[in-house]
Amino acid sequence: MRLREVIDEYGHAASLDIKSLLREAGRKVEPSRTHDLLHEMKYVSSELGLIRKDCREILGVVAKLQNKMDKGETSNDQFMKLTCRAEKLTQELNHRDRVLHLMGEQNYALELYMRQHAVTEIDQMEDEDKKIKQQVGRAGVFYPSVVRAAERFKKPLDRLIVRIERALDLSQAPLGAGATAEDWYQRAVSYNKIDSVRHALDAVHEALTRDPHHGPALMLLARLGLATNRMEDTLRAVQRLQGMKKCSRAVESLAAEARKRQQVWTERCDRLRAEFSSKGLEASLEEAGWFYYRAKDYDRAVAKLERALLQTPAAETYCRLGQAKAKLGDLEGAIEAWETGLRLDSTRADIYKELGTVTLDQGQKDQAEVFFQEAARLEPDDATCWESLARLYSDRGAYADAGLCYEQVLRLSPGRQELIPQIAALYQRQIAVAVNTQ
Repeated sequence: MRLREVIDEYGHAASLDIKSLLREAGRKVEPSRTHDLLHEMKYVSSELGLIRKDCREILGVVAKLQNKMDKGETSNDQFMKLTCRAEKLTQELNHRDRVLHLMGEQNYALELYMRQHAVTEIDQMEDEDKKIKQQVGRAGVFYPSVVRAAERFKKPLDRLIVRIERALDLSQAPLGAGATAEDWYQRAVSYNKIDSVRHALDAVHEALTRDPHHGPALMLLARLGLATNRMEDTLRAVQRLQGMKKCSRAVESLAAEARKRQQVWTERCDRLRAEFSSKGLEASLEEAGWFYYRAKDYDRAVAKLERALLQTPAAETYCRLGQAKAKLGDLEGAIEAWETGLRLDSTRADIYKELGTVTLDQGQKDQAEVFFQEAARLEPDDATCWESLARLYSDRGAYADAGLCYEQVLRLSPGRQELIPQIAALYQRQIAVAVNTQ
């Protein structure tokens, strides 16, 4: 079922020209606050550098404390000065909470580790010597991780800052009408260095407009086309390069790579078309029928499913056809569809459930019990079947069997604790029946 078909049948609103609306929205460009963003990014980068520096300084103090503790020198003035220094550095680091919060997801695994080992409770320990020892051990785990996270965060951020600054410089120095092909080529190279592919392509096209035989520009166009999977652009640029007097090995290499990728893409498209073309109609008819069923348009659901069965008879489709006919009140047709589905696949527990439900609604409890038994045998983890069987057994006085079925329900749904007294009552009834018959 295609979205277009659904809209045509169920959507009665006026048609929208989406392309025109998008173009109109594209013209309303809000002024970007690039300079403010750049200022914030530089602030974060600076803070990351300071966090890294502070962590390394704390680790240096921690190493000295560990050395003192190993030697048993924990009561002299130097040891106390080191602990005070570590405490002061920790407080200074905590003041950088804004950037530390940004690194929170980077350090999520570390946070889980800390919680698992209850290291946050160390600061509440009453024994001062034991507390310091535990704090030193915690620092040896925590701060190296913060340093690694800061480095992972800072390096790509600094690269992005450089790219934005370079892009701003280029945008503030536009090329005029008198710019040559070489000028535009150099502009394309500059944009390519900061991975601004769209601007690089625009610039290289401007260069080639002014000089269609500009070799470096054609080479850059071929490389950009290859990098962005524009194989036709690459091949056209390579063809023009090959038509020139000098043709380097790099040009031949680009041509070979472009042809290889184009061939792979063509083969993949052909394979997918061959795979889906044969089953597209059948699948769409069955999906359409199921869509109409869920939309409560049962007449159309029956029509679509019957057409799907003419193409490919399948137990799944017969099951859905039976459900749709049952909703229309055609119980004979529904039962016939389900029976046909079972002849195609006798292991369909869902069809036995449907038959059990219909026959139970008609008051045929014995037949319904047979269907639900078969469904439970085929699908022993279906709580609905077991509960239906439990009610049927209880109605005809088979209290022990009903209790066993409710036990299966409780096994599959442990939260249904209200069944426990009911199970006990059923077993008591069975005992009473057995006593009375003796």
